[in-house]
Amino acid sequence: MITADYWPNSQPPSWASQATIYHLLASTSCIASYRHEDSYCFDLDESIDEETFKKKVLRYAAEQPIFYGEVGGTYSHSETNYFILGMIIEYVSKEKLSDFFRKNLFEPLGMQDTFLPSFGKYGQHPNTANKKGKSNCFLAFGDGGVIASVGDIHKWNLALHSMQVLQKESYDQITKLNWGIDTCCQFSEGTLDMLAQLGRKEPYNEWIDVYYGYGKGCFFQYT
Repeated sequence: MITADYWPNSQPPSWASQATIYHLLASTSCIASYRHEDSYCFDLDESIDEETFKKKVLRYAAEQPIFYGEVGGTYSHSETNYFILGMIIEYVSKEKLSDFFRKNLFEPLGMQDTFLPSFGKYGQHPNTANKKGKSNCFLAFGDGGVIASVGDIHKWNLALHSMQVLQKESYDQITKLNWGIDTCCQFSEGTLDMLAQLGRKEPYNEWIDVYYGYGKGCFFQYT
């Protein structure tokens, strides 16, 4: 449970009563990310324990301004969203997140080579490995860190899209086009070849419609 001692001066920020689970899932909470970029990313102590780290993440997010001035104002990618969602799962299930994933997802689906490692350092984040002091170790929790084999990823995709993980109503929610993102996409040659084989128009270097669903995935619509 997120108690008062998680917040600076034991006072929750205004967004704590405004941001909903929907906002966290759809990345529209506009809460600052604790490891998204150098300007919004705190120094990370590799020897920190899990409980202290959770408090540090929430206190950091509480002290940063809300992007665009309001919760739900727009899409804003933030790992803090999924960190908080992990804490919610632990509170509701009364289990460690790694145990919850294993018992309720990986084992039932036969994903024997998939796990969320115990909290702590297990590898360097490729995007920040050479930036001293800034989130240079990847701590596994709700916002990332699951390790899986290619075979298990295939099992997961089959199970997810055949309603073995979620009911149809929930599946429709996670794949709903929640927010449009203006972007100019540049695709690799390999992706362009794949799109050509599928009979798709090449979207290279052009503005296309991109939408965000739940999770960390985008949906592209080609004209």
